[in-house]
Amino acid sequence: MSAIRFMVGVVVLSLLAPVAASGQQADGATSPADSATAEAGNTESTSTERAEPSGQPTPSETSASPETTGDETPPAATGGDPASEAPGSLPSKRRLKFSFRHTRWIDVLEWLAQQSDLSLVLDAPPPGSFNYSDSREYTPREAIDLVNGVLASKGYTLVRRERMLTVVSLAGGVPRTMLPRVSLEELDQRGDFEMVSVAFPVGNRKIDAVIKEIQVLLGPYGQIAPLPASGQILVTDRAGIMRTIGAVIESIPEARPSRRSSRDSHPEKPELGVYALGGSDPDAALETLKALFEDARFVYDPETHHINAYATPTQHAAITQVFEQMKSGLPEGNRPTLEVYPLPDLDPAARQNVLNNLAV
Repeated sequence: MSAIRFMVGVVVLSLLAPVAASGQQADGATSPADSATAEAGNTESTSTERAEPSGQPTPSETSASPETTGDETPPAATGGDPASEAPGSLPSKRRLKFSFRHTRWIDVLEWLAQQSDLSLVLDAPPPGSFNYSDSREYTPREAIDLVNGVLASKGYTLVRRERMLTVVSLAGGVPRTMLPRVSLEELDQRGDFEMVSVAFPVGNRKIDAVIKEIQVLLGPYGQIAPLPASGQILVTDRAGIMRTIGAVIESIPEARPSRRSSRDSHPEKPELGVYALGGSDPDAALETLKALFEDARFVYDPETHHINAYATPTQHAAITQVFEQMKSGLPEGNRPTLEVYPLPDLDPAARQNVLNNLAV
C-alpha cells in the first residue's frame, strides 16, 4: 500500500513540474518576441544616438552632399532617372546641395562627376581644398558651372564633352581641339563658365569689321579664327561671353547688295542700235567706240553714213553720251541721231548675218 502511494505522488509531482515552470516564466522571464522587440528598440536608440552628432542628412533628404572633412567622400544624390535623359545630356531632375569644408578637390570632382553621370578625366587635381556651403539646390549643369567659377580663379577649368568631364589646366592656354563645338541653339545647355567653340555666321558683314568689334569682348583665354570661305568666324571662349558676342554681331548692320551685283545676277540682253554720224569722221568714231566698249560690236554703213552698234541697254546709254560729245560744235543738220531696233533672241550666227546685212 505504501508503495502504491509513493508511485502516485511521483506521478503528481511530474505533472505539476511543467505548470510551475510555466508560472515562473510568466512571472519574471522575457519571451522571444519581447526579446526581439527590445533588441530592435535598443538598436534604434543606439543608431539615433550615433547619428545626432555626425551632422549627416537623414534618409528622407533627396539632395546631395553632407559636410565632409579630410578623405570623406559625399554620398550620391537621389532624384532623376538617368535612363530617361536624352543621350549626351545631364540629368535635369536631379538636385544637388553644397556643404563642403576643407574637402580635397579630387573628392569634390569625383562626387560632381558621379552626380552628373559623367566620367572624370584628369592628370592631377588642383591644389588645395574646396570650401563652400549653400542651402540652395542646383541642377548638375548649374553645379558644374559653380565649381568651374571657383576653379577659374585657380587656373583650371572643367570641359564637358560627350560623357566626359575633363579637368584642364589653363597654364598653357586652352587647347581648342579639346573643346566641344556647339551651335547657337545649344548654348542654353551650357553654363556661363564652360569653355566652348562656336561658329558665328557673319552674313553680308565684313569679317574684319566683325572681328574688330568683338575682340574687346573676349576673356583672357578667348580666341578668334576667320572662316572666309563659309562666311563665318570661329570663336573659342566661355559660353556666357558667347551669348554677348552673338548679340553684338546681330546688332552690326549688314551691307546691302550693290546694283551692279543685282545686274550681274540678271544679265542684260544686247540690242541693235543705229547712230547717224552726221558730220563726224566714221573712222575716228569707230576707233573711239571700240576702245570704250570692248564687248560691244560696231559696224559702219557708208551708204547711210550710220554706225550700227550691238550692245546692252546700259552700253547704249553710254554710247549716246559719246555721240553727244562728238556732235558738239557740228551744224544742226549734221548732228548724229540714234535709232534703236530691238531684235528677237537669235543665235550668234544669225546676229552676225543681221550685222553683215546692215554693213552692206
